[in-house]
Amino acid sequence: SFRDETLGLRPAALERVRLLLESSANRAVSVQVSALGEEQCQRLAREVLSLDAELAASVIEQAKGSPMFIVQLVRTWVQQGLLQASSGGFVLREDMQPEIPDSLYGVWLSRLRLLREDFGEDVILTLEAAAALGDDVDALEWNHLCSLLELDARPSLLGALLKGGMARETERGWEFAHERLRDSLERSALSAGR
Repeated sequence: SFRDETLGLRPAALERVRLLLESSANRAVSVQVSALGEEQCQRLAREVLSLDAELAASVIEQAKGSPMFIVQLVRTWVQQGLLQASSGGFVLREDMQPEIPDSLYGVWLSRLRLLREDFGEDVILTLEAAAALGDDVDALEWNHLCSLLELDARPSLLGALLKGGMARETERGWEFAHERLRDSLERSALSAGR
């Protein structure tokens, strides 16, 4: 899948999609998907993820129709142990009141920052190096690049990414599970002048 605003940024991927659409003889189609409406967001947050009505409203307000925002934010809170059950659904623990990020970029960075506990401060730099290699990360290239940058591309980091649903294994290494995760790492590097 591609977002309209990223099509021009990834010409090789765009070309692969164009060739797939042309060669598939009506087996592949292009489908325009818009943001979810208020009702669909409510169903996702309340019925699927079982959030309390007040927390669901706060999350939905920031999500701006993005189901990925809602799911990834809740996943981050689960990983951090911030949710507790209540009679109305899951709520944030009273002793933990995190800010709700204002964008999916912020949600992804929150998830990535959790990796610092196990892999140290340089984990974001290590993943930014992977993002610089493209959608598909060749394990040998990533390890070589990290050694040149004096970073540690430990196998356990890849294991954490796989377990957390942020990466998928490929024949030669791995790929980011979500395009926006890679975009967030690129944006992080650019905003830090790297």
